[in-house]
Amino acid sequence: MSSSRAFVTTLGCWVLAAAVALVAAGRVWGEVTVRSAAGSRVHAQVTGHDVAGALAPCAAALFALALFVLASRGWLRRLTGALGALLGVVIVVTALAGRGDIGAALADKAFGVQSGTLHSPMTVWPWLAVLAGLLAVACGVLTALIGPRWSGLGRRYDAPGAPPAVADDDASRWAALDRGEDPTA
Repeated sequence: MSSSRAFVTTLGCWVLAAAVALVAAGRVWGEVTVRSAAGSRVHAQVTGHDVAGALAPCAAALFALALFVLASRGWLRRLTGALGALLGVVIVVTALAGRGDIGAALADKAFGVQSGTLHSPMTVWPWLAVLAGLLAVACGVLTALIGPRWSGLGRRYDAPGAPPAVADDDASRWAALDRGEDPTA
């Protein structure tokens, strides 16, 4: 696989992981309808926001890091990959912990129910959040390992006032001498 293809694939996977985690955070992770102590039916549902509150901010941070991977080079890209892998681990841990808290959160929402915890049929969203986190870990590790070899943005995106790069051919060196610049400096 070429370097540019690996770069585009990894960047696409960063964005995919962030999007899946963000969508999973807003979906219903568990719902139940039970009879209350008074005899009425109580319907309760919890979303990823209710049981895994850190999921959406981590997904937004992954989006930002994906843009930063695009704009950075060298050791900064390596650091960005490490942060992305760390965010992926946080997403996995948060999703698994949230999956375990679904019953208690349902019981809190259906407060008239006599049971301490409720068991509802599981949805696929917690597992998709875990997969998104694992994908983010893989992308982060790959970016940290081989990301500095990928090309970055061109010189036209550098900060103003940055010295222009001197080309290695003889004609550009002579042109620099004609302008009064030292091409060897």
